[in-house]
Amino acid sequence: METASVPTDLRALLENRESFFRRVGRLWPEGSAQYELIARAYCTAKEALRGIEREEGVRYFEHARGVALVLLDRLNCDDAYAICLALLHDIVEENPSEWNVPRVREEFGDILGEGIAMLTKPQEMWKLTDCGLAYHASFWHAPRRVATVKLADRFHNLTTLCFCSLAKQLRKREETRTHYLPLAQYWGVLAREIELLLDTPPELRLEGIP
Repeated sequence: METASVPTDLRALLENRESFFRRVGRLWPEGSAQYELIARAYCTAKEALRGIEREEGVRYFEHARGVALVLLDRLNCDDAYAICLALLHDIVEENPSEWNVPRVREEFGDILGEGIAMLTKPQEMWKLTDCGLAYHASFWHAPRRVATVKLADRFHNLTTLCFCSLAKQLRKREETRTHYLPLAQYWGVLAREIELLLDTPPELRLEGIP
């Protein structure tokens, strides 16, 4: 009897999830409080970001998971709250009709609620080209955990910046050089990696042409 084969795209998604939780399982055993908290954050972020795509044409959840993987793979992070913040960091901005900071606090507790509050740009800035000096500067006063997640987020965004318009690339690179590279150097978090990405010339992409 023939067995049904798993579609290639579904197999890739399963492998991605399984691969992610293999990493988590090396730090915390399945069933532990940390493992279960991360699993809940993973599912919440995946559902909250469902149907939203990034500029590079992939589902937005890939960015959330990518930031968490930066923490796990590049920074050897063993802070379960930081992994959860990485997964959840954009759900309020990207899905404001369903998510806000009070809901995060209610469902995940004060530590993650406070972290998401710091990582979320004020609503009046969401549609602005420049999200404001006060927001960038706030990470100098944030706990190391929150600053680390923000730096991992910025690093991951820099790796996909070539899919953005040249104007956005230049703006984000200047923003990073002014605000986030000094922060990375201060904390000793991804400073060299961010500097190398900034030293790579921006890519010219014609508007409307992939």
